[in-house]
Amino acid sequence: MADDGQRVAGLLHGLIGVLLAAAMLAHIYIGSIGSEGTLEGMVTGRVDASLARQHHSLWADKVMAAGTSAAPGRID
Repeated sequence: MADDGQRVAGLLHGLIGVLLAAAMLAHIYIGSIGSEGTLEGMVTGRVDASLARQHHSLWADKVMAAGTSAAPGRID
């Protein structure tokens, strides 16, 4: 038979596993369809300039300063 310590450890292990699974699903949702334009950026490799400036300002500034052949408002 399991003692009380093993029961508590098993319960904590299960609870932490559920919390980690929920955090992973939330992270995937927010990083893909939860934020407009992010899924398109992952699929096509191109993002809207405003999204790039909002989430990755240093990279966007560097790309915009170097010039790009992308359509206006788009960053390759």
